[in-house]
Amino acid sequence: MLQKIRNEKIRINGKVTALAGNLRALQKGKRFEEKDLNRLWTKKNIEALSKDNFQPVNEDEIELAELFALIQEIIQN
Repeated sequence: MLQKIRNEKIRINGKVTALAGNLRALQKGKRFEEKDLNRLWTKKNIEALSKDNFQPVNEDEIELAELFALIQEIIQN
């Protein structure tokens, strides 16, 4: 998406932030490792992350928590 914005010289009025997930899987040419990160963004998990009582059990869930924290930081700034 960022490359398309650059190539087409799309005017941005504001700030664009791009995040990537499943980085370990992508490095291995896979879509995900143990769990699909996209499927982990559930209401239950987001509520647990918001209350700081989310207990990750694998690397994918750790990445979910890291991305959530980063999103919260971006929103606050």
